[in-house]
Amino acid sequence: MAIISILVVSALLYVDLKPDDDDDNENDGTDDETIDDDIDYEASVILYPNTSGNASDGMAGTNDNLTIFCDIASTDEERQQGLMYVTNLSLDRGMLFIFDEPAPKTFWMKNVEIPLDIVFIGEDLKVLNVEEAIVENTSTPDDLLIRYLSEGSALYVLEMNYGLAAENNITAGTEVSIIFS
Repeated sequence: MAIISILVVSALLYVDLKPDDDDDNENDGTDDETIDDDIDYEASVILYPNTSGNASDGMAGTNDNLTIFCDIASTDEERQQGLMYVTNLSLDRGMLFIFDEPAPKTFWMKNVEIPLDIVFIGEDLKVLNVEEAIVENTSTPDDLLIRYLSEGSALYVLEMNYGLAAENNITAGTEVSIIFS
């Protein structure tokens, strides 16, 4: 039975993989990108909903812990790039922005092609606030783009699929664990 399970999981992983059309990893902003077919990730962010019954580490329901597997953006260049031009994001994938010092943070959706939840996290590993960010028209001037602000000093910011926070009761005060791979 264990061998059959391994084969099924292996087959599912194989079906989900797509070849990388851009082997040199340079992005000129014209190619679509996807995060969902990457198997490697740099951190797991576990969010513990503000409800009772936090019994599992999955995404099965509103009382479960929510685990997001993340790529990390910890340099100015990586943070500036963020999830720009990404066109598909698996439900359990995201990006974790790590800053050198806690401070008020502002994010925008310039060249981001999918709606996102932006989860601002304090130094104490508690959610400060969650913002639901919408896709903006690429012709919108920078000064007219919506700004999403932290409600306090954030050390981390998690970007994940739009609506996951509300669906999983992730609100201000939600406790967070970060496990680095």
